[in-house]
Amino acid sequence: MSQTPSPTPEEIEARLRTARAELAASVDALAQRVSPQAQARAAGERWGARLAQERDRLVDRVSALHHRVVETVERAQAGDEDARRTVTAVAGGTVAAAALASLLRRSRRR
Repeated sequence: MSQTPSPTPEEIEARLRTARAELAASVDALAQRVSPQAQARAAGERWGARLAQERDRLVDRVSALHHRVVETVERAQAGDEDARRTVTAVAGGTVAAAALASLLRRSRRR
């Protein structure tokens, strides 16, 4: 049976230095993860990503709606009766909503 030689004091010190450095790096990483600033930064990054995703989704929906409106108005101008009724209904609803908003503003001022 062969015996492994005992490490020299220099080898022991080198291993200890390495272990201390690894432990210090682990402690620093852990402290960074639990710090309020790091947590706030991470939460901000998550919210920023979510807001960007929602913004993109809304832009897509508005773009699709715009396309439908333009298409309906063009059909109404070409004489499509269903499209004319749709445009008339939307215009009437818009006027009614504006009148209601105006009345509500006036009643709040009093």
